[in-house]
Amino acid sequence: MSSSVSVYFRELVKIEEFIDFCNSLGIKYSPMTIGGNCFVKNDVEVIVEQMCSNGESRSEPPSEFKGLTVKTTWFGNLEGVFGIVVGLVNRWDTRIEYDPEFNHLFLRSSAENVRIFDESRDTEYLPFANT
Repeated sequence: MSSSVSVYFRELVKIEEFIDFCNSLGIKYSPMTIGGNCFVKNDVEVIVEQMCSNGESRSEPPSEFKGLTVKTTWFGNLEGVFGIVVGLVNRWDTRIEYDPEFNHLFLRSSAENVRIFDESRDTEYLPFANT
């Protein structure tokens, strides 16, 4: 069981830009994982979408992607997950969905100036929301 945050990007993210982002935070690519789409920092995993257009799994990260999941063990390093997600939403236009155990972190941060794109409402930016 894990605690996770799903992050969806308004536009495709190039893997090279994402790797630069990961390097800046000390997040390392983990090539030995099934699917080859996992990046790790201590006990936090960042898993990029890996599905091809035909629905088959890939054995390496895609060259571009539109979503990812940041997770830890259930009630594990929630602050580590939160820190990575904040970095993502400050760099790219995003929409997020998170597990209830993150409420105290995201609701506390909703007053801060963090940009979140919400495609479902077609609005420019909204604060964090548990959807």
